[in-house]
Amino acid sequence: MHQTRMNARPQFNFFFSLLIAFGTSTALASTPITVMSYNFENLFDTSHDEGKSDWAYLPLRSKRSEKVKSECQKISNPQWRDECLYMDWNESVLRQKSLNLGKMIRSSFDGKGPDILVLQEVENITALTHLVDHGLLGMGYEYLILREGPDQRGIDTAIISRLPLITATDHNVSLPGPADTRPTRNILEASFKVNGKIITVFANHWPSQANPTEHREAAAKTLVKAAKRAEGRGEFVIAVGDFNSLRPELNGRIGQIIRGSNNEVFVDGIEKRLDRSQNYGPTSQPGTHWYRGSWSFIDRVFVMQSALRKGMDVKWSSIDVHAPDFAIRGPKPFRFNAEEADGYSDHLPLKLELEL
Repeated sequence: MHQTRMNARPQFNFFFSLLIAFGTSTALASTPITVMSYNFENLFDTSHDEGKSDWAYLPLRSKRSEKVKSECQKISNPQWRDECLYMDWNESVLRQKSLNLGKMIRSSFDGKGPDILVLQEVENITALTHLVDHGLLGMGYEYLILREGPDQRGIDTAIISRLPLITATDHNVSLPGPADTRPTRNILEASFKVNGKIITVFANHWPSQANPTEHREAAAKTLVKAAKRAEGRGEFVIAVGDFNSLRPELNGRIGQIIRGSNNEVFVDGIEKRLDRSQNYGPTSQPGTHWYRGSWSFIDRVFVMQSALRKGMDVKWSSIDVHAPDFAIRGPKPFRFNAEEADGYSDHLPLKLELEL
Protein backbone atom coordinates (compact mmCIF):
# COMPACT_ATOMS: atom_id res chain seq x y z
CA MET A 1 0.00 0.00 0.00
CA HIS A 2 1.28 3.44 -0.97
CA GLN A 3 1.40 5.53 2.17
CA THR A 4 2.34 9.20 2.22
CA ARG A 5 1.70 12.16 4.43
CA MET A 6 2.02 15.49 2.72
CA ASN A 7 0.97 19.08 3.08
CA ALA A 8 -1.87 19.95 0.72
CA ARG A 9 -0.26 23.24 -0.34
CA PRO A 10 -0.93 23.56 -4.09
CA GLN A 11 2.03 23.36 -6.40
CA PHE A 12 0.80 26.58 -8.03
CA ASN A 13 2.30 28.48 -5.09
CA PHE A 14 5.69 26.87 -5.77
CA PHE A 15 5.75 27.93 -9.41
CA PHE A 16 4.32 31.37 -8.59
CA SER A 17 7.18 31.97 -6.19
CA LEU A 18 9.63 31.02 -8.94
CA LEU A 19 8.07 33.57 -11.26
CA ILE A 20 8.44 36.26 -8.62
CA ALA A 21 12.05 35.27 -7.95
CA PHE A 22 13.14 35.10 -11.57
CA GLY A 23 10.82 37.60 -13.23
CA THR A 24 10.16 36.92 -16.90
CA SER A 25 13.42 35.08 -17.55
CA THR A 26 12.92 31.62 -19.03
CA ALA A 27 16.38 30.40 -17.98
CA LEU A 28 16.21 29.45 -14.31
CA ALA A 29 19.37 29.32 -12.24
CA SER A 30 20.32 25.85 -11.05
CA THR A 31 19.02 24.80 -7.64
CA PRO A 32 21.26 23.15 -5.04
CA ILE A 33 19.86 19.93 -3.60
CA THR A 34 21.21 18.05 -0.60
CA VAL A 35 20.64 14.31 -0.18
CA MET A 36 21.31 11.90 2.66
CA SER A 37 20.94 8.13 2.94
CA TYR A 38 20.70 6.59 6.41
CA ASN A 39 20.03 3.05 7.59
CA PHE A 40 18.21 3.60 10.88
CA GLU A 41 18.74 0.05 12.21
CA ASN A 42 15.25 -0.89 13.33
CA LEU A 43 12.96 2.11 13.63
CA PHE A 44 9.84 0.25 14.77
CA ASP A 45 6.65 1.51 16.36
CA THR A 46 5.40 -0.23 19.53
CA SER A 47 2.52 -2.24 18.04
CA HIS A 48 2.43 -5.59 16.27
CA ASP A 49 1.80 -5.50 12.51
CA GLU A 50 -0.25 -8.48 11.38
CA GLY A 51 1.79 -10.92 9.33
CA LYS A 52 5.16 -9.45 10.36
CA SER A 53 7.79 -10.85 12.74
CA ASP A 54 8.18 -7.66 14.77
CA TRP A 55 7.81 -9.36 18.14
CA ALA A 56 11.08 -7.98 19.53
CA TYR A 57 9.87 -4.41 19.09
CA LEU A 58 6.99 -4.47 21.54
CA PRO A 59 6.66 -3.20 25.13
CA LEU A 60 7.42 -5.76 27.83
CA ARG A 61 3.81 -5.75 28.96
CA SER A 62 2.83 -7.11 25.51
CA LYS A 63 5.45 -9.84 25.77
CA ARG A 64 3.61 -11.54 28.62
CA SER A 65 1.35 -13.00 25.98
CA GLU A 66 1.87 -16.70 25.25
CA LYS A 67 1.67 -15.89 21.54
CA VAL A 68 4.61 -13.49 21.73
CA LYS A 69 6.64 -15.87 23.91
CA SER A 70 5.99 -18.67 21.45
CA GLU A 71 7.11 -16.58 18.48
CA CYS A 72 10.27 -15.44 20.28
CA GLN A 73 11.18 -19.01 21.24
CA LYS A 74 11.32 -19.90 17.54
CA ILE A 75 14.41 -17.68 17.09
CA SER A 76 17.54 -19.84 16.96
CA ASN A 77 20.10 -17.10 17.69
CA PRO A 78 20.29 -16.86 21.53
CA GLN A 79 21.04 -13.11 21.57
CA TRP A 80 18.15 -12.28 19.23
CA ARG A 81 15.85 -14.65 21.14
CA ASP A 82 16.62 -12.92 24.45
CA GLU A 83 16.12 -9.53 22.83
CA CYS A 84 12.74 -10.67 21.56
CA LEU A 85 11.72 -11.95 24.99
CA TYR A 86 13.11 -9.26 27.27
CA MET A 87 13.73 -5.96 25.42
CA ASP A 88 11.24 -3.30 26.51
CA TRP A 89 10.49 -1.38 23.30
CA ASN A 90 8.04 1.11 24.77
CA GLU A 91 6.87 4.58 23.76
CA SER A 92 9.63 6.26 25.78
CA VAL A 93 12.31 4.20 24.01
CA LEU A 94 10.78 4.91 20.60
CA ARG A 95 10.67 8.62 21.36
CA GLN A 96 14.35 8.63 22.36
CA LYS A 97 15.32 6.67 19.26
CA SER A 98 13.50 9.27 17.13
CA LEU A 99 15.13 12.15 18.99
CA ASN A 100 18.60 10.63 18.63
CA LEU A 101 18.17 9.97 14.91
CA GLY A 102 16.81 13.49 14.56
CA LYS A 103 19.94 14.82 16.27
CA MET A 104 22.09 13.05 13.67
CA ILE A 105 20.11 14.45 10.77
CA ARG A 106 19.90 17.97 12.21
CA SER A 107 23.67 18.04 12.63
CA SER A 108 24.20 17.69 8.85
CA PHE A 109 24.44 20.37 6.17
CA ASP A 110 25.18 23.22 8.61
CA GLY A 111 22.21 22.38 10.78
CA LYS A 112 19.69 22.41 7.94
CA GLY A 113 19.52 18.68 7.29
CA PRO A 114 19.12 17.29 3.75
CA ASP A 115 16.42 18.29 1.28
CA ILE A 116 15.83 14.61 0.50
CA LEU A 117 16.36 11.95 3.16
CA VAL A 118 16.42 8.31 2.01
CA LEU A 119 15.95 5.77 4.78
CA GLN A 120 16.27 2.06 5.37
CA GLU A 121 14.81 -0.11 8.16
CA VAL A 122 11.63 1.84 8.90
CA GLU A 123 8.73 -0.38 9.93
CA ASN A 124 5.77 1.62 8.66
CA ILE A 125 4.26 5.06 8.11
CA THR A 126 3.49 5.29 11.84
CA ALA A 127 7.18 4.99 12.76
CA LEU A 128 8.15 7.39 9.98
CA THR A 129 5.60 9.97 11.11
CA HIS A 130 6.81 9.59 14.70
CA LEU A 131 10.34 10.41 13.57
CA VAL A 132 9.25 13.56 11.74
CA ASP A 133 6.89 14.73 14.48
CA HIS A 134 9.46 14.26 17.25
CA GLY A 135 13.02 14.07 15.90
CA LEU A 136 12.58 16.38 12.90
CA LEU A 137 9.86 18.77 14.00
CA GLY A 138 10.18 22.18 12.32
CA MET A 139 12.61 20.96 9.64
CA GLY A 140 10.15 21.49 6.81
CA TYR A 141 9.69 17.88 5.75
CA GLU A 142 6.23 17.90 4.19
CA TYR A 143 6.43 14.75 2.06
CA LEU A 144 6.70 11.30 3.65
CA ILE A 145 6.81 8.29 1.35
CA LEU A 146 6.72 4.65 2.42
CA ARG A 147 5.19 1.62 0.72
CA GLU A 148 4.69 -1.57 2.70
CA GLY A 149 6.84 -4.34 1.27
CA PRO A 150 7.16 -8.11 1.72
CA ASP A 151 10.06 -8.18 4.21
CA GLN A 152 9.12 -10.66 6.95
CA ARG A 153 10.40 -8.48 9.78
CA GLY A 154 8.43 -5.57 8.35
CA ILE A 155 11.30 -3.19 7.60
CA ASP A 156 10.91 -0.94 4.56
CA THR A 157 12.69 1.82 2.70
CA ALA A 158 11.27 5.34 2.99
CA ILE A 159 11.89 8.87 1.74
CA ILE A 160 11.08 12.21 3.32
CA SER A 161 11.50 15.43 1.39
CA ARG A 162 11.10 19.18 1.33
CA LEU A 163 10.87 19.09 -2.46
CA PRO A 164 7.39 18.70 -3.97
CA LEU A 165 6.51 15.07 -4.60
CA ILE A 166 5.08 14.22 -8.01
CA THR A 167 4.62 10.47 -7.80
CA ALA A 168 5.89 7.38 -6.01
CA THR A 169 5.89 3.65 -6.67
CA ASP A 170 7.92 0.60 -5.75
CA HIS A 171 9.48 -2.38 -7.49
CA ASN A 172 9.41 -5.95 -6.26
CA VAL A 173 12.73 -7.81 -6.39
CA SER A 174 12.10 -11.36 -7.59
CA LEU A 175 14.77 -13.56 -6.03
CA PRO A 176 16.11 -16.73 -7.65
CA GLY A 177 15.86 -19.98 -5.72
CA PRO A 178 13.18 -22.24 -4.28
CA ALA A 179 9.60 -21.09 -3.77
CA ASP A 180 10.12 -20.67 -0.02
CA THR A 181 12.99 -18.15 -0.46
CA ARG A 182 12.40 -15.29 1.96
CA PRO A 183 11.34 -12.13 0.10
CA THR A 184 13.47 -9.02 0.26
CA ARG A 185 12.69 -5.32 0.47
CA ASN A 186 11.17 -3.59 -2.54
CA ILE A 187 13.01 -0.73 -4.24
CA LEU A 188 11.16 2.54 -3.61
CA GLU A 189 10.94 5.14 -6.40
CA ALA A 190 9.89 8.75 -5.86
CA SER A 191 9.96 11.71 -8.26
CA PHE A 192 10.24 15.37 -7.28
CA LYS A 193 9.96 18.60 -9.24
CA VAL A 194 12.84 21.08 -9.22
CA ASN A 195 13.13 24.04 -11.62
CA GLY A 196 10.63 22.48 -13.98
CA LYS A 197 12.71 19.28 -14.08
CA ILE A 198 12.07 15.94 -12.45
CA ILE A 199 14.61 14.23 -10.20
CA THR A 200 13.80 10.60 -9.52
CA VAL A 201 15.29 8.93 -6.46
CA PHE A 202 15.50 5.17 -5.95
CA ALA A 203 15.74 4.03 -2.32
CA ASN A 204 17.49 0.68 -1.95
CA HIS A 205 18.01 -1.90 0.77
CA TRP A 206 19.33 -5.00 -0.93
CA PRO A 207 19.59 -8.53 0.56
CA SER A 208 22.27 -8.83 3.22
CA GLN A 209 25.60 -10.61 2.96
CA ALA A 210 23.95 -13.62 4.61
CA ASN A 211 22.24 -14.16 1.24
CA PRO A 212 23.93 -15.38 -1.96
CA THR A 213 25.36 -12.86 -4.40
CA GLU A 214 22.67 -13.87 -6.89
CA HIS A 215 20.07 -12.16 -4.69
CA ARG A 216 21.89 -8.84 -4.88
CA GLU A 217 22.33 -9.34 -8.63
CA ALA A 218 18.54 -9.67 -8.89
CA ALA A 219 18.16 -6.38 -7.01
CA ALA A 220 20.68 -4.71 -9.32
CA LYS A 221 18.78 -5.86 -12.40
CA THR A 222 15.49 -4.61 -10.91
CA LEU A 223 17.03 -1.21 -10.19
CA VAL A 224 18.56 -0.80 -13.64
CA LYS A 225 15.34 -1.79 -15.39
CA ALA A 226 13.30 0.73 -13.38
CA ALA A 227 15.94 3.45 -13.74
CA LYS A 228 16.01 3.06 -17.52
CA ARG A 229 12.25 3.56 -17.61
CA ALA A 230 12.62 6.79 -15.64
CA GLU A 231 15.46 7.82 -17.95
CA GLY A 232 13.19 7.21 -20.92
CA ARG A 233 10.71 9.70 -19.43
CA GLY A 234 13.44 12.34 -19.38
CA GLU A 235 13.99 12.26 -15.62
CA PHE A 236 17.24 12.87 -13.75
CA VAL A 237 17.97 9.66 -11.84
CA ILE A 238 19.98 8.81 -8.74
CA ALA A 239 19.95 5.62 -6.66
CA VAL A 240 21.02 5.62 -3.02
CA GLY A 241 20.78 3.37 0.00
CA ASP A 242 22.19 0.27 1.63
CA PHE A 243 23.25 -2.01 -1.21
CA ASN A 244 24.86 -4.61 1.09
CA SER A 245 27.48 -5.20 -1.58
CA LEU A 246 31.17 -5.34 -0.77
CA ARG A 247 33.84 -4.12 -3.17
CA PRO A 248 34.63 -7.56 -4.70
CA GLU A 249 30.97 -7.84 -5.78
CA LEU A 250 30.95 -4.28 -7.08
CA ASN A 251 34.09 -5.04 -9.05
CA GLY A 252 32.39 -8.15 -10.42
CA ARG A 253 29.01 -9.06 -11.83
CA ILE A 254 26.96 -6.64 -9.70
CA GLY A 255 29.14 -3.73 -10.73
CA GLN A 256 28.83 -4.74 -14.39
CA ILE A 257 25.03 -4.68 -14.10
CA ILE A 258 25.04 -1.28 -12.40
CA ARG A 259 27.53 0.34 -14.75
CA GLY A 260 26.24 -1.26 -17.95
CA SER A 261 28.26 -3.11 -20.56
CA ASN A 262 29.61 0.17 -21.97
CA ASN A 263 29.52 2.21 -18.74
CA GLU A 264 26.30 3.77 -20.02
CA VAL A 265 24.02 3.27 -17.00
CA PHE A 266 25.27 4.39 -13.55
CA VAL A 267 28.36 6.07 -12.13
CA ASP A 268 29.40 4.84 -8.68
CA GLY A 269 29.65 8.01 -6.59
CA ILE A 270 31.73 6.41 -3.85
CA GLU A 271 34.37 5.19 -6.29
CA LYS A 272 34.38 8.62 -7.93
CA ARG A 273 34.84 10.25 -4.52
CA LEU A 274 37.65 7.88 -3.53
CA ASP A 275 39.53 8.22 -6.83
CA ARG A 276 42.93 9.48 -5.68
CA SER A 277 43.59 11.15 -9.03
CA GLN A 278 40.79 13.63 -8.20
CA ASN A 279 42.58 14.82 -5.03
CA TYR A 280 39.35 15.06 -3.05
CA GLY A 281 41.06 13.87 0.10
CA PRO A 282 39.86 11.15 2.47
CA THR A 283 36.28 10.75 3.64
CA SER A 284 35.51 11.60 7.27
CA GLN A 285 35.36 7.86 8.01
CA PRO A 286 36.64 5.01 5.82
CA GLY A 287 33.13 3.59 5.48
CA THR A 288 29.52 3.84 6.60
CA HIS A 289 29.28 0.44 8.28
CA TRP A 290 31.54 -1.60 10.55
CA TYR A 291 31.49 -5.12 9.12
CA ARG A 292 33.49 -8.04 10.52
CA GLY A 293 36.07 -5.82 12.15
CA SER A 294 36.55 -3.23 9.43
CA TRP A 295 34.80 -0.33 7.71
CA SER A 296 32.93 -0.83 4.46
CA PHE A 297 30.92 1.30 2.04
CA ILE A 298 27.83 -0.84 1.68
CA ASP A 299 25.88 2.43 1.60
CA ARG A 300 26.37 4.05 -1.81
CA VAL A 301 25.10 6.57 -4.31
CA PHE A 302 24.80 5.85 -8.02
CA VAL A 303 24.17 8.63 -10.54
CA MET A 304 22.77 7.88 -13.98
CA GLN A 305 25.07 8.83 -16.81
CA SER A 306 22.22 10.46 -18.74
CA ALA A 307 21.55 12.84 -15.81
CA LEU A 308 25.15 14.02 -15.99
CA ARG A 309 24.99 14.45 -19.75
CA LYS A 310 21.84 16.56 -19.41
CA GLY A 311 23.43 18.92 -16.91
CA MET A 312 22.98 17.55 -13.39
CA ASP A 313 26.00 18.82 -11.50
CA VAL A 314 27.04 16.35 -8.79
CA LYS A 315 29.56 17.77 -6.34
CA TRP A 316 31.66 14.63 -6.16
CA SER A 317 33.82 16.02 -3.37
CA SER A 318 30.68 16.47 -1.25
CA ILE A 319 29.98 12.74 -1.13
CA ASP A 320 31.01 11.86 2.39
CA VAL A 321 30.18 9.97 5.55
CA HIS A 322 28.37 12.10 8.10
CA ALA A 323 30.27 11.17 11.23
CA PRO A 324 29.95 13.62 14.14
CA ASP A 325 31.99 12.62 17.19
CA PHE A 326 28.89 11.80 19.22
CA ALA A 327 27.90 9.11 16.68
CA ILE A 328 31.15 7.10 17.08
CA ARG A 329 31.81 4.75 19.98
CA GLY A 330 35.27 3.24 19.91
CA PRO A 331 36.19 2.44 16.31
CA LYS A 332 32.63 2.00 15.03
CA PRO A 333 29.15 3.55 14.86
CA PHE A 334 27.41 4.10 18.20
CA ARG A 335 24.48 1.67 18.00
CA PHE A 336 21.20 2.38 19.74
CA ASN A 337 20.71 0.52 23.02
CA ALA A 338 17.08 0.24 24.10
CA GLU A 339 17.90 -0.40 27.76
CA GLU A 340 19.93 2.80 28.03
CA ALA A 341 17.92 4.66 25.34
CA ASP A 342 21.23 5.90 23.96
CA GLY A 343 23.03 5.64 20.63
CA TYR A 344 21.96 5.91 17.01
CA SER A 345 22.47 3.10 14.47
CA ASP A 346 24.99 0.54 13.25
CA HIS A 347 25.35 2.66 10.09
CA LEU A 348 26.57 6.19 9.52
CA PRO A 349 24.73 8.36 6.99
CA LEU A 350 26.04 9.06 3.51
CA LYS A 351 25.54 12.58 2.17
CA LEU A 352 25.96 14.43 -1.12
CA GLU A 353 25.21 17.72 -2.85
CA LEU A 354 24.12 18.33 -6.41
CA GLU A 355 22.61 21.07 -8.57
CA LEU A 356 19.78 20.80 -11.01
